[in-house]
Amino acid sequence: MFQNRKRRAGAYAAAVAIGATAVIGSVSLAEAQTTAKAPVTGVKVVEGPEAGEKHPSVAVCPEGMRVLNGGYRSVTWGDTDAVIINAPMGDGRGWAAAQMLGKVRARAVCVPEDQAPRVAVGPRSEAGGDSEAHCPTGTKAIGGGYVSHGWSQSSIGGHNMDAVKISAPTKNGNGWWASQQRGYIEARVLCS
Repeated sequence: MFQNRKRRAGAYAAAVAIGATAVIGSVSLAEAQTTAKAPVTGVKVVEGPEAGEKHPSVAVCPEGMRVLNGGYRSVTWGDTDAVIINAPMGDGRGWAAAQMLGKVRARAVCVPEDQAPRVAVGPRSEAGGDSEAHCPTGTKAIGGGYVSHGWSQSSIGGHNMDAVKISAPTKNGNGWWASQQRGYIEARVLCS
């Protein structure tokens, strides 16, 4: 464990040493440190109810608040399980998460409506295809996720025959890209 910390510290020191030449996406490390916005206020974290077997857990933001980001906590997990939903709600009022077999609880970071990003939903992909959700003009992606609409498992033993291959911002930062190996997927993006 000590060696891992030492390696991470070394990697951090190397990144600091190269300063403005280190690039994260299209923003240098120095720019990222100097152009960050002031922190949001009134942040509240909420957790959704426990849900299982393809049923989504939804962490709903309080009245007058919208989602800033989110994620999930797996309560139970098996060898053949998969996360099939991990995304903001299309209306921005919370975060949803679901697993194929196990139980999950969604969590949402909520902020006052006037500080919240907008949610854009991409089209449902073809089987085994990609989906991109694009931010409105003048905004950039600050987070995102995916909703799977169909997951392949073998009829013998229930082994996964599918996977989410991509859940990431687009290269230009104007949206979110999601891809699934066999099933149908929908990208969702938070834009600010």
